[in-house]
Amino acid sequence: MWFAKRFSLKIEKTVNLDPQKQYILGNHPHAILPFGSMVALNATTPEKSSAFQGFDQLFPSLSFRTLAATFCFYIPGYRELCLYAGVVDAARYSARRVLNCGKSLMLVPGGATEALYCKPNEDIVYLKKRFGFIKLALETGCDLVPVFSFNECNCWSIIDLDESNGHSMTSFFASMIRKLCSECLVLSSHTKAISCCPPGVAKRRFQRITGLSLPLVTNLIPRKTKITVVVGRPISVSKVEKPSNKQVESLLNEYIGALKALHEKHRARLSPGKPALKVV
Repeated sequence: MWFAKRFSLKIEKTVNLDPQKQYILGNHPHAILPFGSMVALNATTPEKSSAFQGFDQLFPSLSFRTLAATFCFYIPGYRELCLYAGVVDAARYSARRVLNCGKSLMLVPGGATEALYCKPNEDIVYLKKRFGFIKLALETGCDLVPVFSFNECNCWSIIDLDESNGHSMTSFFASMIRKLCSECLVLSSHTKAISCCPPGVAKRRFQRITGLSLPLVTNLIPRKTKITVVVGRPISVSKVEKPSNKQVESLLNEYIGALKALHEKHRARLSPGKPALKVV
């Protein structure tokens, strides 16, 4: 429960979830590491605890498994923690196996790519191209539940490769990485001049070159903050064996609308000063 205390983790529910039904819970945002989903939603409420109520106590009898990227199971130690918490591989066959066993699913749709958009002063989710979990919900008839972890991104100070940074050394370091990521200093065919990455491109090129999608952080130990995970109202989904692209896109838009509404309803109370949710 060290993480729960450090981040003052709290789960809030807006409605009850029927334990007789199956759900696909989408947690946002991924941030650097999704403490809200991996700790708050997977932690079991300790006996004689009055400070922390886990998901198991707020939604009794609702059995679910959390999905995590495959590379999480290649890291010694971290793999054991994932397995101990009941986390399973995010491969499609694993997700289907969990649902076939009658359990619900919890996942972070934005994935590691969403970490590239992590900013402590703004909430950004990578969702407009995430069709997989929507299609899975249609194929299985599982209702979708939007979940938002407020202040998830506040634990880190980020070196933004595509923007100017205040500190001189930080700006110099970011500038050098932008040059290294400009596809080996591509020579422009028109100007015959060396060009750097245009805005918005450096982080994606850095991901392709290094295989790492996490932003560069200036603090190794995440700072204390108050993370509140709000579980929204389920979106009813009718089962469609072979959903069309139009049906998938329509449901995704409905889900995005519900997530924005959930964020807007609670942001003034839980994240005062932050702008409206941005979806990319």
